[in-house]
Amino acid sequence: MNKGLIALLAACTLLFGCASQRVTPEQQALNELKWDYAENAIVLNFSASKDLNQYAGQSHNLLVVITQFDQANAIAPYIAGPQQLSNLLLMESAPAGLISLTRVFLQPGETKTLRLARLEGTKMVGVAAGYAHLDPARSFKLYQIGVDMTSSGLLKKTWKATPRPIAIDLLMAADTVLRSQQSRLAPVPVVQPKEGEVPLPGTNLTLDHAQ
Repeated sequence: MNKGLIALLAACTLLFGCASQRVTPEQQALNELKWDYAENAIVLNFSASKDLNQYAGQSHNLLVVITQFDQANAIAPYIAGPQQLSNLLLMESAPAGLISLTRVFLQPGETKTLRLARLEGTKMVGVAAGYAHLDPARSFKLYQIGVDMTSSGLLKKTWKATPRPIAIDLLMAADTVLRSQQSRLAPVPVVQPKEGEVPLPGTNLTLDHAQ
């Protein structure tokens, strides 16, 4: 094989290799995604059954701990067994590897909505319930925060990736989390301004009455 052919084959190999490694605009947007702080970007809707956390024939209040972290293996050591779960439930602040820890108590038959800021770097949310049995399989739920992809431009599209708000619905039963659903937060409705007289802020007076 002559040297010219060898050089041509080497050039082709390099060209195909570069083409196969070319990053799409969408993938580039994901690579540049920043998991920034966002107010009220995590919403949890709790519905507690009347026989909540039942043992010895009676219902009891239930402690729920919500954690934020960046990857699933960060929470794994804290839900490896009943003792580890118990330790997590007793913590007052986020331990090593976790970004945030929030505690909330539920009463039997109660419905409660909790709105949390998504802290910087948070990609996942964990919900741990302090049932008497302390079985992680029945007491812990793990959620991945989604990403929205948007594009702009006509001839050449520019893509942008942003973390998506998350809403989590939880039905807390007698000794387990029975239902676990999640959905995107409903968009804020657009309110179109209408012409006409309006009251002054903090009063029922209009401008005419104030004169």
